[in-house]
Amino acid sequence: MDRTTKILIAVLGGILVVCLCLGGLGFFALRKAGQALEQTISSVADPTSAAEVAGSIAEFDIPPGHELRALSFFGFDMVMLVPDNFQSGSFITMMQFPTGMALSRDEMEAQMRQGLAQQQFGRSLQNMQYVGELQTSIRGKEVSLSVFEGRDENGLLMQEVTGIFEGIGGPTMLMILGPAETWGSSGVDEFLRSMR
Repeated sequence: MDRTTKILIAVLGGILVVCLCLGGLGFFALRKAGQALEQTISSVADPTSAAEVAGSIAEFDIPPGHELRALSFFGFDMVMLVPDNFQSGSFITMMQFPTGMALSRDEMEAQMRQGLAQQQFGRSLQNMQYVGELQTSIRGKEVSLSVFEGRDENGLLMQEVTGIFEGIGGPTMLMILGPAETWGSSGVDEFLRSMR
């Protein structure tokens, strides 16, 4: 083996060792970041922490048959009121965006829909169509909520209400999704009236 080949093998070997070291450091850095994120998310899994996150968005009464869950990550606070019965209850979600984050209503709705894609009752919703506006008062201010309807894969008519209100800590996106036929009895109207 000539001298040039030996130098080339040594250089390639050195590059390989450096790449392996960088890969190992990257793995441990990502692992640490994942553990930190897991701790952040799991830290609001208990009822007390979930109530604290919810209290940073708005004060409200939890509708009967719903469980409070919350997440807080990278300046975003999210509260979910999950129904005991997905066939008749409404899934209520509020996401408060960090102060100073300039997003339009459409961008906020897109962000929330993307984040909740896996949370929507495990159903595939098709052809959600805008059907009108719902005027209501949230935290003492008039708010216009957009109403959409569409069918799930089983043909059940679903209703979605979305809008933005001023939460305690800033602009907050509200999204409520549930079967249209049980909308009036699912506690949604009482929930909206209770927000303060």
